[in-house]
Amino acid sequence: MPSKKQPSPGPAATTGRLAEIRGELLGQIERRTDEFIALLSEVVRRPTENPPGDTRQLAEFVASWLEGQGVASQFAEPQPTMKSLLSTFNEDRAASLHWMFNGHMDVFPADDPSLWAIPPFEGRVADGKIHGRGVADMKAGTTSSIIAYSLLHQFRDDLPARVSLMAVADEETGGIWGTSWILKNKDGWLPDACMIGEPCAPDAVRVGEKGISWLKVTCRGRSYHGSLGMGDNCILRLAEVLLLLREVTELQADIPADIEPVIENAKQFALNQDQVGRSRLYEHPSCNPGRIEGGIKCNIAPRVAVAEVDIRVPFGITPQDIYDWARQRLDDAGFNDAEIELPPYRSEPNYTSPQHPLAQTIARNAAEFYGVQPTFTITTGATDGRYFRQRGVPTVIYGPRPQGVGGLDEYVEVKDFLAVLKVHTCTAIDYIAQHTKGGEA
Repeated sequence: MPSKKQPSPGPAATTGRLAEIRGELLGQIERRTDEFIALLSEVVRRPTENPPGDTRQLAEFVASWLEGQGVASQFAEPQPTMKSLLSTFNEDRAASLHWMFNGHMDVFPADDPSLWAIPPFEGRVADGKIHGRGVADMKAGTTSSIIAYSLLHQFRDDLPARVSLMAVADEETGGIWGTSWILKNKDGWLPDACMIGEPCAPDAVRVGEKGISWLKVTCRGRSYHGSLGMGDNCILRLAEVLLLLREVTELQADIPADIEPVIENAKQFALNQDQVGRSRLYEHPSCNPGRIEGGIKCNIAPRVAVAEVDIRVPFGITPQDIYDWARQRLDDAGFNDAEIELPPYRSEPNYTSPQHPLAQTIARNAAEFYGVQPTFTITTGATDGRYFRQRGVPTVIYGPRPQGVGGLDEYVEVKDFLAVLKVHTCTAIDYIAQHTKGGEA
């Protein structure tokens, strides 16, 4: 599902007053490098593991830091402890362009802290790296956006556009109480263009992502004393069902022509990093039975067994297609009594054209500040970008190269963080210059 808004590409270079601002802000980044690295360390030091997804402490810290920069903000907290931060300026100029930075504050659980070489919430900077749980996914990217937003605010009178920031909760568990809730329930927060600092790599620009089809599978039985078991109960039936469902990885996607070159780039990018299995996933569904529950006691036959299966959907296939295939496959195998549910937080594969000016502007800045012409790619996971693309908003991801995401000893390199910060700042200025009536390009 491509995003719909397609302004004409503008010139590569920004000129006039906005070019002067661009240069001044780059100078500030150079002078304030230590300050910004320290800010990221402070962000990491405020745990936001999800579950449980408590972002209150970090949201309030960010609001305080922004206030110190002269920037006002507000909160959205549709669920207790899941607090998102919202900030905007130049609301009277939204008719020209509304630019958005979006990033999430919640992170994966850190597992056992004693297993980490460096404590996960110490935020230590060492050997050119910033260490800690969530620094890659995605506190470095979110902090880059926060800083870029604060820098642009200094020159708000000169910017012919509205500029906004969303630092949200709940992305790691679907975004229902974060970005999705804000866009559904708060008027005026749907932008014209959105940039997200999710982890990727400074030499890659992500323009899309696979869809989500999380199946909930239930098998039912009857309770009886375990000594009477004959080797057949609902847990065993569920195990057989899961073995059948993994055949979904054999389905072949029918890739739309306009995204096919990006898929090929993504495959080659993965192969260049010796990720053969990942390369295959760009054209096939993935399958991960991530949670299973059943039974109340070892010597009692279970009455019900439930599994949740995470299936990521490639372009050319929809979540409904996955459900229909699963239902038919189980029926054909004699598991008609197995129940399948398709939860409401599913999403179709979505993308913004790599030819869109937003993607091209990010690519130009990435080449300038990282020194390598980036590859356009997609992600096998999901981001809050889908909530913007579903509403026709061009949305592109540019973030640091992740190390240890979801595992132990997560970190990003300082040089990656600074490159991402420069790209976020300058992309916003360049895009505003090229797509507003008052901009000079």
